[in-house]
Amino acid sequence: MDEPFSWKLDGNALVITPDDPVDYGVEYVVETTTDITDLSGNPLMNLNPLDGTNQLTFTLPTYVEGEDVQRGPFATTVYPGFPCATSDELDLNAFGGMGSQGVCVSSSPESEQVEVDRMPITDMPANRAIRVRFSQNMDPASIELGRTFIVEEVDGGAVEGSLEVGVRHLTFTPDQPWEAGTLYRYTLASETSGCASAICSEDQLPLQTALLLGNESDQGGPNMDILFRGAAATDNVFQELNNLPSVDVNYNFAIDGGESPVTDDNLPVPPNATRILPNQGGAGDENTGGGLVTAANTGCGFEGAPPYSEEDFEQCDARRLLYAAGALNTEILGFVEAEELPDYVDSDRGGVAVRILPTTLGLTNLDATAVIGVDLNAADGETTLATLPVLGDALDTVLEGLGDIPLIGGVLDTVLGPTQDIGLIPIETATGPNIMRVRYEPDANNERTEAPVGYIVPGDNPEAGDLPRFVIEFDLLFDAPQLSLPLGLDHNAKGLPIGQIILEGPMDFLPDGRLFISLKSREPKEVNLDITLGPLSGGQVRLLIPEQGINLSYQSVSIKKSAEQN
Repeated sequence: MDEPFSWKLDGNALVITPDDPVDYGVEYVVETTTDITDLSGNPLMNLNPLDGTNQLTFTLPTYVEGEDVQRGPFATTVYPGFPCATSDELDLNAFGGMGSQGVCVSSSPESEQVEVDRMPITDMPANRAIRVRFSQNMDPASIELGRTFIVEEVDGGAVEGSLEVGVRHLTFTPDQPWEAGTLYRYTLASETSGCASAICSEDQLPLQTALLLGNESDQGGPNMDILFRGAAATDNVFQELNNLPSVDVNYNFAIDGGESPVTDDNLPVPPNATRILPNQGGAGDENTGGGLVTAANTGCGFEGAPPYSEEDFEQCDARRLLYAAGALNTEILGFVEAEELPDYVDSDRGGVAVRILPTTLGLTNLDATAVIGVDLNAADGETTLATLPVLGDALDTVLEGLGDIPLIGGVLDTVLGPTQDIGLIPIETATGPNIMRVRYEPDANNERTEAPVGYIVPGDNPEAGDLPRFVIEFDLLFDAPQLSLPLGLDHNAKGLPIGQIILEGPMDFLPDGRLFISLKSREPKEVNLDITLGPLSGGQVRLLIPEQGINLSYQSVSIKKSAEQN
């Protein structure tokens, strides 16, 4: 069936725009004829020189649909600002007068979060537009200027301007440039359920403005208010990037039937995924657990019967992957001489600085099993069992009674030996959606107010065709807001910092003018997850992101289109 479309010539490029967005999982064919010629009358060459045809065939990946897999949309990027609803702690004197607009709203009190970042009020160049990108196709009728999308001066009235709403984005351009020094606010409206006063997807699910709340997949959140301050116009190039390709095509933070995750344990980490392994030897003692935790595994569990140790690991590297869904805003700053590059950048030819604007990255679930070590030695009058909820006291009493029987008590002493703790209780968990937040970097006053900066540097041998490389170091905060452990256990995956991650990889331009960047982590990174149980001293699950365990790939829109946006 023929699809209606519009077209235009842009220099030597033919731009085809379908009247309706192309569908996922559907094969499309672009066909041309020799009636298309250049200015000299030469006919267009075959689109596919490999098979000599004038057809170009493409298919978007399968998009799994249905009420059981639907998830409300979230803002993959916002500009300016950071994509989260914040607390009402506006402090215009914070950060040396730069100002803070509070912290990202979370289901965990600030006292339970390992680290808490306050969001700075950033500048907005006079010649830039507000831009928001969404994870789902949106209902354009739900995005209405002055009702569900509001732009205003903080000490004044509404800002007049034009609002463009696309399938997965919105752009607001003010009638007059942002005034330097003036404080502005824009609001993305939402609510817990329904679309009466919320921005909604085409599935009629409200915008999820606070991913750290761990809301249900069909729930929205509070309004997302983002403050910014007008600044002078800039000549820096603003570039939007998308995480493509993505296994989590429908952006629901889960792997659904019909999607295509890696199934071969021997394959490397695919694009836009992170592998998290049990850290054997990371703490210097070949033990993946510490304290209360005697052993831990990711992706799968343990073979055989208890007591469990690391010798009983199941191997399942394909299931130790978290798949990423997100996007990124960047700003090209200009050339930096070699002597001004940071130490982690290896280049004697200098490089081009690129600012990475902090944002949120959603990751799919990770299954894990932690084995809790249980003190079964009743000789000292108490066991670990007594601290466990529900059946703990009863089991403790039984074991102490057995210890009083001479024959059985002697057997227990022999089995337990001097260690007392054995790995008897495997705790199987599913993290649910995982959220990684790119952090602002510390400024001269050690306040996190500055966006991280990476560098485009020449390849090792550009004369031989080596591609340029992009290198960046940045910090993350990791959250698993839906992670709930049994037996009264608690965890610290709440603002858990993962610092000094270095990503590096080649960058290239595709034939249609899109920029492609492939980044992998340069060094292994240890991540320790603390586990606590009531009054006990607690334990630790020791995890490892191996070398090249983070693999992110980004694609831009065509550079020409990007230039039109700046």
